[in-house]
Amino acid sequence: MKEKICKRCKKIQNKQTKIALISISIILLVFFAFMFNFPIIANYVTYPIEKVGDKFIEKNFIKISERYQSDPIVQSFANICDNAENKVVCVYEQVDYFYNFVDHDDMNYVKSPEDLLKNGGVCRDWVSTYKAIYDIIGYETKLILEPGHVWLVIYDEYGERYSISQGSGGNYFNLR
Repeated sequence: MKEKICKRCKKIQNKQTKIALISISIILLVFFAFMFNFPIIANYVTYPIEKVGDKFIEKNFIKISERYQSDPIVQSFANICDNAENKVVCVYEQVDYFYNFVDHDDMNYVKSPEDLLKNGGVCRDWVSTYKAIYDIIGYETKLILEPGHVWLVIYDEYGERYSISQGSGGNYFNLR
């Protein structure tokens, strides 16, 4: 009888040990993945864009920039510029420091702010991040969609109109 109890105890103990080891392994994997940017877990998030023919729909950019408003990078840019004399210029200058036009093949996705600042991106990536920052600050924005390009118009609290256009030909910021 004692042998049966001991065998059963060993089975239970072995199961508990296995569960504990698996739990510890998962915790360590997650910790190291985030600490050292392992692609297994720390993959950069991209958001899908619906297509109508070959054109992007404005509502998708709006949805994506709404999601980005909770991104810590986007929030930090908004916080830095919230008390600036000219918030529109401040945001542009802060984000422009990281500007790097890097074409990526997948036209159906927009890079996350983190991926964008680290690796660069195309007009739709930059516009989505800029729009999210200006929306947090409370400025009216308008997306201008053209075949193969999107750019952003911003209206400050005085009604001044600014535009940001970023693409393979360069980075443009205008007061119009």
